Parts: sequence; C-alpha cells; structure tokens
Amino acid sequence: MGPRPRLSEQDSFPGRTRLGDPMDLGIFSMPLHPPEKPLAQGFEEDLAWFAELEEKGFSELWAGEHITSQWENYPAGDLFLAALARETKTMRLGTGVALLPLHNPGAVALRIAFLDQLSGGRVNFGVGPGGLTTDRPFLDVEVDRGVYIDRFRESLEMILTIWTSEAPYDLDGKYWRVNLPAQQQEIGLGWAMPPLQKPHPPIMIPGVSYRSSSIAMAGKRGWRCLSTNFLPNDDLIGQWEAYSEGARLAGREPDPSLWGITRDVFVADTDAEAERFMLECGPAASYTRYMFDLTKGSHNFVHFKGSNPDRPDSDITPKFLFDNTWIAGSPQTVADKINSIRDRTAPFGQLVMIAHDIDDFAPWRHSIDLLTNQVMPLIER
Repeated sequence: MGPRPRLSEQDSFPGRTRLGDPMDLGIFSMPLHPPEKPLAQGFEEDLAWFAELEEKGFSELWAGEHITSQWENYPAGDLFLAALARETKTMRLGTGVALLPLHNPGAVALRIAFLDQLSGGRVNFGVGPGGLTTDRPFLDVEVDRGVYIDRFRESLEMILTIWTSEAPYDLDGKYWRVNLPAQQQEIGLGWAMPPLQKPHPPIMIPGVSYRSSSIAMAGKRGWRCLSTNFLPNDDLIGQWEAYSEGARLAGREPDPSLWGITRDVFVADTDAEAERFMLECGPAASYTRYMFDLTKGSHNFVHFKGSNPDRPDSDITPKFLFDNTWIAGSPQTVADKINSIRDRTAPFGQLVMIAHDIDDFAPWRHSIDLLTNQVMPLIER
C-alpha cells in the first residue's frame, strides 16, 4: 500500500533540505482534537499533515500517550507512529512520552523495538512518568507520587537492560519481574526482538517545571530533553541550567544540540495577523476549552507562571501566552523571539511546534512556508 494522498496537492510548497540550518524543526502531537471531531477524521488529517511537514523539512514527530482523554486521543502513541512510518521516509518518530510507570517494561521494550524495526531505525524513545489523573486508576496504578517515580526509573533501567542484553536473564525488581529463560536456539524460542538502532534508540526526557529534575536527569545521562509548552520564554533558562548542572555532575559538558523546546509557533505576514489568528482562530481554543481546566486540576497549572508561582491564576490567559510563551508574529518577529531565547540560554537543537486541530489548512501552510523560507535564514548560529 502506497502513501495516502496529501490533504491538498494545490498550493503545497516545495520541500526543503534542512541540512546546515542552525536548528531542526519538529512537531509534537499530544494530540489536541476537540471531542466533536470524528476520531477517524482527526487521525487521517494528522497522518497527512505530518507527512506533508516531512516534505517541508521537519525532521521529527513526537506522539503523545494519553489513555483516557477525548482531546488528547492517542491512547497508544506507538500505534499512531507505526501508521505514520508508512507515510514518511526520513522523519524520526518519537514517543512523547511512553508512560513507563503504567506498563510492564518487557512489553514496552518489545513494542518499541518492533516499531524501530518497522520504521527502519527511526525511533526516538521519549519517556516520562506523565499520565493523566484518570489514566492511573484505569490501569489500576493508584500510588503516591514517590512510588510512581520509582516505578518509572525501575522500568526504564529494565528496558535498557533488555535492549542491551541477550537471554537468558531474570530481572527481578521492586515493582516488576521480567524473566526470559534459556533460549531454545533450535526453534528460536526465548528471544526478545532487539531494536534496529544500537545500542538502542535515543532516549528523551521532557521537563515541565522551572528547575526540572527530569531534565537534570537527562543531562546527567547524556540523553535528549524537551522543554514543554508551559514555561514562558524568559524562564527557559531555568531548564537549561538544570540540564547543564546534570551534565557537569556526570563530568560532561552540556550539549545544547540535545535540548529542544516545544512552543506554539505561528508565522503570518504581520504581527497583527498572527495575533488575530492565534487568539481568534487558532490555538487559543485548545487552552480555553481544555488545557487550562485540565492543568488547574493538577499541579501543572503553576508552570504556566514560570519562575513567578505567586502570579494570580487570572493572569494566565491566551493573551498572556501570546505575549510571553508562544512564538508568533511576522517572520522578523518570530526570528527575533527565537534568537532572543537562544541568546539568553543556549543554541538549542530543535524547535518543536505544538500540533493543534486544524479545520483550515491554508493559514498553517502559509505559516510553515514563512517559517522555513524566511525565518530559518534569520536564525543566528
């Protein structure tokens, strides 16, 4: 079966080679589909749009895993990535993130190894504790946060052991046991499929808070990290400092090419057009209808406030995000915002755009055209 037709062949613009650019472009799909969008339609639109973005030079896609959300409706992100692997050729396919405390590590290791084999070695393995408050009881994992984090760490170490070892082994942890007896080589029994990439797919850990311990862990282990879309731009310095401190504790220099930032990104011909679109036609609805209410019910809403946790909740509006967190405006304004972040922090390696539900693709195609052709040449090296 060949790739499905693109959303629209007319007014599509030529692909670009991103080699030599000062940073890579990626996309992060939680996803954010309103409950009234038919499921199949949302998935088909995502597959076609992300394949189109590959043609424009986007080098990676991260797919979320949210088990019990109508809005973030990828309950098995690796299945979506397997479908996207058939529609793309070079785009790297990232779990964003695999919810390790909720799943048997042996099962996760094999599913991701299988995806790596199916995709020709294009998997990025994003991991985290994550999980919506309703995900945990659904899978009968109702434990306090300390235990939850311990389950995450134990699972990750078991997965890495499975990927870098050969049977037989018996991994007996506090929360899980993964036992693969001696192989019967004559019939190929007792074998765990390895990933194609050696020693394993690249690991990524995201960070939400201002001084994220998860990002510090990534720095210590030499893994990739992603700053999520919560913190204001001025506060990303806190996460870069956490990553740097973790790296130096392990005796290595922090590598900014391993750090990416996820942002809501939109480029228009003028600043006024970008603001109108973002606040009236675009991403604002994802926040006012879903993200704000979701995060107010957890500990995550405070992260919209960055280094000022005492800021009143009422200050956090789409207009606040447009002014302080989103990267939107004319090509020159967007380039200036990106360069300003890089000047204050480090020359991060990836700008990862948050994916939203799209009804009219024309303004988004124009935005990507401006981003790739006018903004990228203005980014300082």
